[in-house]
Amino acid sequence: MSRPIKISLYTMILLMTIGVVIASLFFRKTEQISPENKELSALAQGQDAFERRSWQRAEHYLKLAINEQSDEARYYLASLWNQSDEHRTQHSTDEYLDLLKPLLAQEDLRAGREMGIHLIQQAENRTHSKDYDKAEILNHAQFYLEPVAQSGDAFAEYLLGWTYLNLEVPQLDLARQWLTKASETLADGRPAYYLALSYLNEIDNFDSESFMSALEKACDKNFSPAQDHLGRFLFYPNPWIKTDLEKSREYFEKASKAGDLSSMYHLGLWYISNELDDAQGLEWLKIAAKFGHGEAAYYLGRRAEQAYDGSYARIVEYYESAGRLGCALGYNRLGLLYLEGGYGLPIDIDISRSYFERAAEQGCAAAENNLGLCYFYGIFPSDRTDQEAKTWFEKAKAHGDLNAAHNLMIMETMSLT
Repeated sequence: MSRPIKISLYTMILLMTIGVVIASLFFRKTEQISPENKELSALAQGQDAFERRSWQRAEHYLKLAINEQSDEARYYLASLWNQSDEHRTQHSTDEYLDLLKPLLAQEDLRAGREMGIHLIQQAENRTHSKDYDKAEILNHAQFYLEPVAQSGDAFAEYLLGWTYLNLEVPQLDLARQWLTKASETLADGRPAYYLALSYLNEIDNFDSESFMSALEKACDKNFSPAQDHLGRFLFYPNPWIKTDLEKSREYFEKASKAGDLSSMYHLGLWYISNELDDAQGLEWLKIAAKFGHGEAAYYLGRRAEQAYDGSYARIVEYYESAGRLGCALGYNRLGLLYLEGGYGLPIDIDISRSYFERAAEQGCAAAENNLGLCYFYGIFPSDRTDQEAKTWFEKAKAHGDLNAAHNLMIMETMSLT
């Protein structure tokens, strides 16, 4: 058997000292890199982190490169701000302009594209845009995107077409011009999808052939919202597109496999409405609800009512989930159940009013009408019940509720007698 090697304390200290000397020489050498190479190194590391979507690391190195006067790093940092969820809403238009000013002065088209992307995102979420209306923001976006699109940049062509489509009064000819050009080049299905949607702005003179052509093109590029949209047109009867149940299912399935929640919801309804597989339909609805589809949760709440087994827990759970996910009908339904004491729920006027109000905050006309009725009949106590009732009826009417319009007429008739 070989004997273990013994190292004396002196030898260990000597080895450690040699290691420290070598390390110090190495770090001293790296510190002697020229300023120009240091800049390139920071930019290269920032670009590498950017490509790997390691945003925090990329931002660190890109800022180092900017401090060393790298204009290229400015472009990458602006692109990072546009792509990173964390940064997208943190920076104002003035900050973007300050960052990209040297590139814009050089008429760098990439800087114009990043400004356009930023402004479109501002128009969509209104962050940092209190002083501007949407039309003005989109006009600014067009100012930056126009020369980029004119240069043949397909993504800028798509963005420019999108801005014309989303004006308060859409400029359809310009929208279609740019979206058509982009759809011919980009592998992305979005330009063709929005080109298809542009025809829905002329529903009184609907060009179903052009609509279908563009939508099918987007579907061929595996853009799941387009597949869901076409599936719905083929599933639900309408005056323009002939129903085709099998094709609609195929499109719903393709989009569902890509994670499209709307398609999961409609695929569930497809199975249930055609009486083919109720269990499979409910399974799709449960998946859609689990991952955030409010209408699916509401539908499951209605089914839970039908399958009531003496416990209201599941009913409340589904309707609560629907309301949280933006389907106000869930809160409205809970308001009714607590008002009437349905399915074993206790009658509770305060809880009922709270649910109606939460639904109304989301713009639910039915809930606004229900609030009006409850004040009108004195169910909800108030010192000014008639005025409260009228206010809620007027809100519901403005949101298109015909029952509220009828109730307002009744109130006016009563005030005359």
